[in-house]
Amino acid sequence: MKYYINRLHICNFKPFVYGEDREKLYVTIDFRNGDKDIHSMILSGPNGYGKTSVFQAVYFALTGIIDTGNHVDGRKKCNEHIIINDLSKCCFVAVEFVDEKEQYVTVVRYTEKGEPGIVKKTEKEASDFDTYILEGKFEYSSFRPDEYEKQTRDDITMRFGEKNIVEWTRQNYIQQEHESDIILKADKDRVNFLNQLIDMGTDDYFSDIKLEQQEIVANIDNLEKEIRDLAQKVSKEVETIQGEEPACEKVFPEFEYVWDKDNYAEGEPFQEYEESAKRALEVVSRLPEYVYKRKRELLEAINNSENIYKSYIVNLYDSVQKNTYKTSFYKKQYLLKLSEEGDEFWKADLKETFLGEEFVAEIRQIRQKRQDYLDNLNQRQYLYKQVEEFRNRFTGKEEIIGDIFEEHCPLCGSDFKEADSSLAQAIRQADKIFKEAQQILDVTVEEENLSWKERYSEAMKHISQLLAEEKAEESVFDDLLHAESEVDSLFELEKKLSELSHLQGGNRLEAFTNRERFGQNYKAISEYKIAISDLKDAMEAIKNELETSDTEQQFAGIDPIAYSEYKDRIISFSKMDSRAERLKKKINFLAWKRKEKIALDYSISRVAFNAKVEDIRKLYMRNMKIGKILACQEAARKEYLNEIMTYLEIPLYIYSGKLMQTHQSGLGIFCFTGSKKDALTEFKMTTDKTDINQKLDISNKFSTGQKNIANIALMLALKKIVKTNLDIFMIDDPCQSLDELNVASLVEIIKNEFKKTQIIMSTHEDKIASYIKYKSEKAGKEIIMFNVQKELYNMSK
Repeated sequence: MKYYINRLHICNFKPFVYGEDREKLYVTIDFRNGDKDIHSMILSGPNGYGKTSVFQAVYFALTGIIDTGNHVDGRKKCNEHIIINDLSKCCFVAVEFVDEKEQYVTVVRYTEKGEPGIVKKTEKEASDFDTYILEGKFEYSSFRPDEYEKQTRDDITMRFGEKNIVEWTRQNYIQQEHESDIILKADKDRVNFLNQLIDMGTDDYFSDIKLEQQEIVANIDNLEKEIRDLAQKVSKEVETIQGEEPACEKVFPEFEYVWDKDNYAEGEPFQEYEESAKRALEVVSRLPEYVYKRKRELLEAINNSENIYKSYIVNLYDSVQKNTYKTSFYKKQYLLKLSEEGDEFWKADLKETFLGEEFVAEIRQIRQKRQDYLDNLNQRQYLYKQVEEFRNRFTGKEEIIGDIFEEHCPLCGSDFKEADSSLAQAIRQADKIFKEAQQILDVTVEEENLSWKERYSEAMKHISQLLAEEKAEESVFDDLLHAESEVDSLFELEKKLSELSHLQGGNRLEAFTNRERFGQNYKAISEYKIAISDLKDAMEAIKNELETSDTEQQFAGIDPIAYSEYKDRIISFSKMDSRAERLKKKINFLAWKRKEKIALDYSISRVAFNAKVEDIRKLYMRNMKIGKILACQEAARKEYLNEIMTYLEIPLYIYSGKLMQTHQSGLGIFCFTGSKKDALTEFKMTTDKTDINQKLDISNKFSTGQKNIANIALMLALKKIVKTNLDIFMIDDPCQSLDELNVASLVEIIKNEFKKTQIIMSTHEDKIASYIKYKSEKAGKEIIMFNVQKELYNMSK
């Protein structure tokens, strides 16, 4: 299905800024020119009015790439955007495509608001724009971005059935900036460019087959190894099983060893059992050496655990002693806190467990007496304050009060004549009575204070006596608590000490492995440090004994695997009678069972061998078939390569000859793809076919104008031989490198060779645009002449 551009909508993109009038929100370029046919177009108008920006809008819509050009300042931020003109407004480019059945699809790149930032060269999709694919025409009035699913560049590629949309633009868009021309690229970049034409998706199609071949090769390698192993097993001479099956009895009824049983099932790993039994025989046969090594290992492990000796020793005391000691420590801490200066004596909880019932009652009485004193003291102060305020009101005003109340008491009505006195004198006499009462009250309160203080002093003495009775130390208490948190470590140490004590003999470690014996030697917890010292002395004595033993010279040759497997059983072996003879019988039995199993495995191995041989035969056949398929694919690829280069040579020579007419060495341009016929190793263009591989490339010989013309010829040749669904070809201002004769030749190629292709060109000269339009339409190729200045910048008219 062929696709063409129907309309192009540009909003706030590069020079195209819309005004406040919503009807002028974006510009539209229509490729139908008012009729039903899709036309080619030539953009004209003065430089600076956006001809190139029209091409870039199409390029940006399809790829999302912001082409920054050669000069890129990636070190600092800019307050402008590379393509958005007005950062406060939305920006979008919408390209409406139509197919041969008049079905529409629109590609939209849209952003609500631009963000300035650092300008960098990139071929990634613009992160500040969202991409949408609309099935149908574009209408801005009904466009709601939130209603559409966001798409990617790959989605655009798939929608139009192209291989790679970026590669399509490189093959169908000749930019005005000539540094992008294929002619000016390095040889490697030229080859990569052309290889995009050659693959044509075959590698993707055959990738699954190549993966299958890799899996087959891997399976063949694995099967070959398995077959070799089976062949050795099948061809190996099987020892003949003679005589009856030997008798079998359990060697160590005391233990559960997987290899030591009364009865065995078929198929058990008898070889492993036999080896394990041999290692047990090794230990039993050389038991003194293994005992010595075990003692040395236990001694080293115990000495490395010296950091928990304290916890281990205190943990040996019985629980009653430990709880009594901890209770004593808690009581001591409580009494110390109670005896501190401050409020502890008056506010702390009273614990009868530590203080006794009578002393608790005494403290409560002292607290109550003190509280009564404080309450009376407060009441006294309050009374004094009230009396003082009353006295201050009347002092010096006695005569005035007498006159006011006419020498009659306002409370009792007395006139004081019987006492031969007056109201003023009565007031003064009451003041003296108040002072005398105050003195009496002060004496009473102070006596009450002395009473509770004496009892408080006695209580503190009693607390001191109780403290003196408690001898618990904080360091011992901490060791007791630490022991409770290291139960597993202490258990392991006890096991090692017990094992070492049994292996070493004597009673040197008995006090530290037997709790009853320990309690007889170290009665009080306060003696635990002596016990620690004794334990260290015992370990040092054992170490000296081992170092002077002659066995040390022998244990170096013992089997480390046997020791590792049976070291935990050495102490048990040392207590048993010799089991060497019984072990030898068990080993003979296991050897007989191993040989019997080999004989039984022979027939099974033979069947498995034949089955694997058949499997690998099938894999070889499949691998050969896949190899033929891939060889055909490679041959077809090489043939296609040769054909496509042949197809390219002819139009390149014709188009270059027409465009340039003549050059110093002749007419057209020849191309050279390398010395290999089945691979594209280079892509050189030269003017002389004789000894072409020894000639210079035209990039080393042609002028700038000639190289630009050669690039146009190459791109047109590629367009001629490569068919795409997007049948569009864009050339931005080709005429700047062409003279009048070259322009005429270009028009001849376009109108005759690309009649159905939608051509989009630009030029700044109206007369050239008119000429191109005239010559094309004479040949039946409709071209719209679109003056950018008149059409897009005079919209208000």
